[in-house]
Amino acid sequence: MATEEESIPMDYESEVQHFLSLAKHPKTIALLQSGLVSEITPTSKKQNGVVSDSVNVSMESSHSTITKVTPVTSKISTYGWDQSDKFVKIYISDITGLSELKQENVKSDFSEKSMSVELIGLNRKNYSLVISDLLKRIVPEQSSAKVKSGMVIISLRKSSSESWDCLTGREKKLKDAREMKPDKNKDEDPGTSMMKLMQKMYDDGDDDMKRTIKKAWHESQEKKNKGEF
Repeated sequence: MATEEESIPMDYESEVQHFLSLAKHPKTIALLQSGLVSEITPTSKKQNGVVSDSVNVSMESSHSTITKVTPVTSKISTYGWDQSDKFVKIYISDITGLSELKQENVKSDFSEKSMSVELIGLNRKNYSLVISDLLKRIVPEQSSAKVKSGMVIISLRKSSSESWDCLTGREKKLKDAREMKPDKNKDEDPGTSMMKLMQKMYDDGDDDMKRTIKKAWHESQEKKNKGEF
């Protein structure tokens, strides 16, 4: 059997008739029979309309799309470096606005043979320096990148006090190739021997090594043509 609440009709007219059937006091019956209920009903509908409108606005707002612009990231190719017994330090200074850069906008990551540093939101851009083949091992947890005196100083903690001839393994290979002298005991022409060595390094190297060898070869040819050799 349905309860009284479940049997109440949902439309206003039926609901008023339902309350009339339940009412016993004369004043209550008179009130229900008067036009007060019909006068209240339009206001309620209007209030419902306002609520509905506000809900629609809220739904429309929730579907609005916010476009996020991703800053351009530029590769840092100009920097200096030096070393002490404990640290190899890299200096980034050739970027406009470094004096305004905040420490919290410098993100860094270090591993035993690599490092990466990103400068966030500088001149509405991001700048990154990534070195994936450090010449020797470092201690990542004791390495850092800090803003100081209008520059960014990257301090790489050496794992040993050995001196670094170069900053990267690629630079070391190229330097060794330039300094290597052909074996004079062989009948082969020294120039030919050097060419074969450079060709082997080029064939075995990665893209960065190949670009470096091309650049070095081009510079040597220019000097040769100018009579500097």
